[in-house]
Amino acid sequence: MSSILNRVCPGLFIDSVVLMQISRSIASIEGVDDSALMIGTPSNLDLLDGAGLLSDSSRKATGGDLIIALRAKNDATAASAKLFIIVFHYIIIY
Repeated sequence: MSSILNRVCPGLFIDSVVLMQISRSIASIEGVDDSALMIGTPSNLDLLDGAGLLSDSSRKATGGDLIIALRAKNDATAASAKLFIIVFHYIIIY
């Protein structure tokens, strides 16, 4: 069964080209089916939801928040990808 993982980074803005590059890096992790990094605007929330990448915990994100979302083949793969996301978030913030 696939596993959906989201992380909301409040108040974090990153250029869209950089977001696409990071999304491709996450999607290249073996066992990750899809990934997206988007600002939490209503239209982007709809896109993430339509792609099956939005978890309930991220539905309250706003236009000032970055959503990191992925769908993995299983929980173990999602956990591996989560480590990548945490490291990315740490590097960007600090």
